[in-house]
Amino acid sequence: MEQVELVSVETSDGVRLDGTFSRAHEEPTLGIDLVIFHHGRGTNFYNPSMAAALTESFLNSGCSVLRVNNRGHDHAYQTRKGWLGSAYEIVDDFRRDSAAWLDFGESAGFGRNLVWGHSLGAVKLLYLLAIEPDDRIVRAIASSPPRFHYATFVEGPEAAGRVAAFESAKSLVAAGRPEALVEFDFGTTQWFSAGSLLDKYGPDDRYDYYRHLPSIELPLLVTLGGLEDGMGFAPLGADGPGLADKQDNLTYASVEGADHSYLARVPEVWTLAREWLLG
Repeated sequence: MEQVELVSVETSDGVRLDGTFSRAHEEPTLGIDLVIFHHGRGTNFYNPSMAAALTESFLNSGCSVLRVNNRGHDHAYQTRKGWLGSAYEIVDDFRRDSAAWLDFGESAGFGRNLVWGHSLGAVKLLYLLAIEPDDRIVRAIASSPPRFHYATFVEGPEAAGRVAAFESAKSLVAAGRPEALVEFDFGTTQWFSAGSLLDKYGPDDRYDYYRHLPSIELPLLVTLGGLEDGMGFAPLGADGPGLADKQDNLTYASVEGADHSYLARVPEVWTLAREWLLG
């Protein structure tokens, strides 16, 4: 039976992050000794997730597991540093979050880490691997990273409303009010601080992983659920095989019958990940 320990870290800029740690008691068989799971936009380490469903399989293969929060967990929460959460985060700060959890793993005796990001967590991971690689990360899995591509956001029937939201955000930032809230339509309306909206989804395309993939050198598996075809995910469905053909260290796989959560296809995801790790 899995034994779970609640753990926490503090980032270099003073943000407390929480998670769970499960230590394996078998000999490692997958070439890694720790997997660190990072969640997507607005969720957290304790919600039902693919990461939780995969934990026992990793433990049985001698790989310990960290399921953790990054500072983008939940939609908004208040800290001594001010508001954080998905509505307020700056994606680049994930570098601090990742380092804190890698330091935790290192202090616990682990040095061969698989880092697995889901959704926005996958976007953050790909950005990190490209601009600030860490030797403690030996393999990485990015599951369902949405493409943050401004030109895509400002086309189609919702374009006018999104352009207006971006212009409002620009005006607020220029006026020194980056934390003021702006509504943005993803199909359902959500609110973000002006600074966070521009950082993640704005015209600079800072986190468009298409531009970062060629800089990533470690073995990388990118997955997409076969049922995912919404805004942000359709590009990977069309381009994934071609991206892998251009890059020897990159493997792309579509998981048939999986939606964005992958919860209905966890055994298939485990088989895919295990075979890739052993390959």
